[in-house]
Amino acid sequence: MLDGFLLPVCHLRPARLLGPFVLSKYLYNPACHLLLAITLGIIGYSNTLNAPFQLDDLDNIVNNPIIKNLDYYSTPSKAKIYNRVLTEYPLLINRYVGSLSFALNYRIHGLDVTGYHVINLLIHLTNTFLAYWLITLILITLASGTGRDKPLPLKQIRIIAFFSTLLFATHPIQTQAVTYIVQRFASLATMFYLLSMVMYARARLRTNSYTGVNHGKKIGTKGIVYYLISLFSAVLAMKTKEIAFTLPVMIILYEFIFIKDVFKKRVVYLTPFVLTMFIIPSTLIYIVGLGGVTGEVTKLTTDISRIDYFYTEARVIITYIRLIFLPVNQNLDYDYQIYHSIFNNEVILSLVAISTICFTVIYLFWRCRKDFPLIRVILFATAWYFVTISIESSVIPIPDVIFEHRMYLPSLGIFLLISITLTMVTEKYKPIWSDKITFLSVIVIASILTGITYSRNNVWNDEIMLWQDIVKKSPGKARGHYNLALEYVERGLLDESVKELRSAIKINPINTAAHYNLGCIYYNQGLIDESIESFKNAIKIDPSYANAHYNLGGAYLKKGLIEKANAELRISKMLENHKYQSR
Repeated sequence: MLDGFLLPVCHLRPARLLGPFVLSKYLYNPACHLLLAITLGIIGYSNTLNAPFQLDDLDNIVNNPIIKNLDYYSTPSKAKIYNRVLTEYPLLINRYVGSLSFALNYRIHGLDVTGYHVINLLIHLTNTFLAYWLITLILITLASGTGRDKPLPLKQIRIIAFFSTLLFATHPIQTQAVTYIVQRFASLATMFYLLSMVMYARARLRTNSYTGVNHGKKIGTKGIVYYLISLFSAVLAMKTKEIAFTLPVMIILYEFIFIKDVFKKRVVYLTPFVLTMFIIPSTLIYIVGLGGVTGEVTKLTTDISRIDYFYTEARVIITYIRLIFLPVNQNLDYDYQIYHSIFNNEVILSLVAISTICFTVIYLFWRCRKDFPLIRVILFATAWYFVTISIESSVIPIPDVIFEHRMYLPSLGIFLLISITLTMVTEKYKPIWSDKITFLSVIVIASILTGITYSRNNVWNDEIMLWQDIVKKSPGKARGHYNLALEYVERGLLDESVKELRSAIKINPINTAAHYNLGCIYYNQGLIDESIESFKNAIKIDPSYANAHYNLGGAYLKKGLIEKANAELRISKMLENHKYQSR
């Protein structure tokens, strides 16, 4: 059936020798494709299972009381006691499904990181399978549902699906979404996103009269099941991460690019998905009304203006594309320039490049869609990249302008474009550039990418190694120096910690926490005068910093300044009482 997944294996000629390799009839077998992609994916992430919790993992997992009690997920209102800015209850409400996955992890594994990494890897491998399935269905729809006389060759469908998913599974740009535990929000949302697309495609292939399936009759039981799974998956995606907001848009594009049908029928199928778009904004409005915000809602308070964010993200989008083709100098915490003018040369070039890509694809679609049917897939893949990345790279400001995990879902569009290009080159230059040479070349490239992924993942295995890598690549960003200093403190390397804290303060003189922690280290080193000065600097920046007042009082006691010590201790107690009463 056309809406199936594992199509019959092609009848191929007996295997021929190509150098030392023997390429068999399994060259076009979907099971072999997936086995290779999953195997390379496992190899690439085999060294991550003991990578420790990092950065946001601490707030969202290690120190998050909500995930440690499943009762909060059956009755979320009980968790309102944790309604604080950037944490806990707002995250539970906004990203319920992702948060629940961490709660289940905690219930089974506690804080053993291996269990969390295993789930992250399984999600990535599932996404590899779903990506193969989705691309196969898209190409089947193209071959059967657009009124074309000549369908795509079966082996071409499989080649494109194989190349795309092999790159998706092995490319090092995916490491942050897979290895960084808390970024499961991105990979899990992608899983539901892809599943929704797959099930919608299967449902529509059963109901569209141009496909020959059911000959335009009623949807049938299977079609209803596929459709309901798609809709339910869309809801789950919306409650996992905000990037799912674009899912109905991609379903609409799939409908109009690949499916022929009457308008009324389209409305019936699409309306429920459009309605799911209200889930995310209504949830965010509810959270803001509570006075709490999640990480994604900090966009409401960032100092970056919408227009400056737009200029900067134009450059970021090109950087993401560069990372696909040249994955070097990857970084967890980029020190990225904020652009303030459209007349900056880099902004102009980026906008021109983006505009050129979009208008070229649209023009080719308009001129060549009858003679070159694959242009429909090229249009869809291009739209996939720009639409799926638009939530975090458009005009809605987010304090951190670039993170590699944001490419996890959009990257599939670029991998699909690369795969189509490779198959077109193969077809054009046969027999010089045969299918077998193309297969071997892609497998070699994927193997190299797997090695780069494995190497990149080594950095995540040690907190100091990770932050040293960040400081090396972003020496002008205070956060890297500050977090490296904290890791040095954990290892008892106080002198190294002082050096990094001073660097952080030099870059950002109003970094309250850096002044405070520097004061604590000086105190432990017996440098009481330096400690007092650091605590004073922290209080000068933030007079309500209760711990700074308390430790300043302790430093005064050490110096025998009793009156000053008592004054600071009274202020600290007053601030703590006020903080407790305001909860």
